[in-house]
Amino acid sequence: MTVLAHPGHWLVDAAYVLPVAAFLVWLGINELRTRRAKRAEGEADEGGGGSSGVVSPPPERSPNAG
Repeated sequence: MTVLAHPGHWLVDAAYVLPVAAFLVWLGINELRTRRAKRAEGEADEGGGGSSGVVSPPPERSPNAG
C-alpha cells in the first residue's frame, strides 16, 4: 500500500503549481476572447466572411515618399 505524505508536503507543492496553472488558464481564456473579438470584428466589417488568418503585406512605399 502506498503511503501518502502528510498535507504539508502537498500544500507546498500546490503553492508552486496552482499559480502557474491559474496563469495558463488565464492566458487561454484571454486568447479565446481575443480570437472571438477579432472574428466578430471581421464579420462586422466584411459582412460575415470571418478572418482567414492570412496577413496581407504592407503597401509598398515609393522612394520619394517622406
